[in-house]
Amino acid sequence: GTTIYSAMRNHTVEAIIVTATAASDGATIRARIRSGAYATLANGVASPAMPLAEGANTLEVEVTAADGSSTQTYLVTVTRRSGVLDWKREHFNTIANSGNSADDFVAFPSPAGDGLTNLEKYAYGLDPNQPAQGTLAVSGNSITARGKPVFAVMTSPTSVGMKARFLRRKTHASDGLTFTVQFSSDLLSWQTSAATPAVVASDADFEVAEVPYPLFLNGRKTGFFRVNVGLQP
Repeated sequence: GTTIYSAMRNHTVEAIIVTATAASDGATIRARIRSGAYATLANGVASPAMPLAEGANTLEVEVTAADGSSTQTYLVTVTRRSGVLDWKREHFNTIANSGNSADDFVAFPSPAGDGLTNLEKYAYGLDPNQPAQGTLAVSGNSITARGKPVFAVMTSPTSVGMKARFLRRKTHASDGLTFTVQFSSDLLSWQTSAATPAVVASDADFEVAEVPYPLFLNGRKTGFFRVNVGLQP
C-alpha cells in the first residue's frame, strides 16, 4: 500500500540498480528515472545501472497486472548529495548551511588563523577544522601543497610573466563552484579577469589554474589580486 519512498545517497554514488518483484504472476514491470524512457524489467532481476544526477532524481516503477490494464506506479525520490554536502557531513556531521557548517563561516578569523570560509576550504581541499598551513605550491606539473592562492613569476630567456594561481577541484563544474579572479592597484577598485584560466598542474582530485596578471590598472601598477569562490544554486 505504500507507493512513495525517498532515499539519500553520497555524491560518490553515480548510479542505482533496481530489483523489482511483482506480487502476482503475469504482471509486467517497467522503470524509468528523471522522466526518461521506460525500460522493461524482468521480475525479480536487477536492472541495468541507472545514472543519478546531483540533487533529486525521481525513479518511477510501473507495474501492470496480468489483465494488461490495471497499473500501479511507485515513486522513489533518490537524492544524490553534492560534493560540498558530502564534505560537510564528513567534517561537521551535518549538511546544514548554518552555524559552524555554513558556507560563509570562518572558523579562524584571528591574525594567526587563515580567514578562509568553509566554502573556500572545500574548494581548496582543506580541513575546515584546522588553520590552513601555508599557500599553494607547485613543482613542475605536480601539486606539492594545498593552500591559499599565490602570485607566481614565470621567466623565460625573452620575457617575464606574472600569474595569479589558485587551486580548484576537478569536479568544480559539477559541484557548481565558481572562481572569479580580480585585480587591483589600490585595494579600492577591482577589475575581474576576462582570461580563461589555464591548468598548469594537477593530481587525482585537484588542479592548479592561473590567469595572467595585468601590469597596470588605472595608470598604476597592479599590486593585488583576490579569488572569489562562489556556489551556484
